[in-house]
Amino acid sequence: KQQATNCSHPHISAPEIPACYFEVEKNLNYSEISKICQQHGMHVTSVLSKKENDFLTTFLTRKYGDSFKHFLGLTEQGTWEDGSPISFINGSFEHPVGITMFGWENLSNGPYYGMCKRFSCD
Repeated sequence: KQQATNCSHPHISAPEIPACYFEVEKNLNYSEISKICQQHGMHVTSVLSKKENDFLTTFLTRKYGDSFKHFLGLTEQGTWEDGSPISFINGSFEHPVGITMFGWENLSNGPYYGMCKRFSCD
């Protein structure tokens, strides 16, 4: 059983997900979001499990309702920016950039907000 990670403000954590998240609350393009994530020692978030998908869905829906648009770290090559393998798909896709998760869509243009993630917060 994975343990939750203790993350200090402004980072957030979820029960039993060993990662910290940081929301970039600015409308930017993907490369700008990625740069901010890197400045925090993070990557644009990957979604590796149903539990993580549900956590992010709940967090963002409570904050924004059903109309949020945030970048995820899925690259056009069909890999996560942080190097994680694609291990969870909620829905189906015809090609990697068309992946859809709970309202996650191919948001290649922006500007949108973003979610950053790192696997440990020491």
